Amino acid sequence: MIRREVRDFLERRGCPQDELVLTEVALVEACNNAIEYVADGARHLPIIVEASCPPDYIELSVTDNTAGFDWPKQTALPHEASESGRGLFLIRHLMDSAEYSRGDKCNKLVLRKQRRHKQRS
Repeated sequence: MIRREVRDFLERRGCPQDELVLTEVALVEACNNAIEYVADGARHLPIIVEASCPPDYIELSVTDNTAGFDWPKQTALPHEASESGRGLFLIRHLMDSAEYSRGDKCNKLVLRKQRRHKQRS
């Protein structure tokens, strides 16, 4: 499972538990959206997840095959009875930055979290 692979990758780079939890939740939300909103004719195409972890930050990217959407300037927590809408809110509040680029055939979400704890030698 990609969530576990990314978590293991970040653990090997010395990320502490609090950073692991925040990035893991954001990654799961991003992947859930990529799966839920994939275009019918693109279900066979892969969702690409990449992770990097230099000493100062964690960066995750999710490339999907959805029709894409207009990235909102702001997100609010939806009403508690709402069935959807929490993913973007969580991503924005858990990560330090989230950039979305919409393409003709695929889209890319790049998430970044500054590291408070430096990488172990």
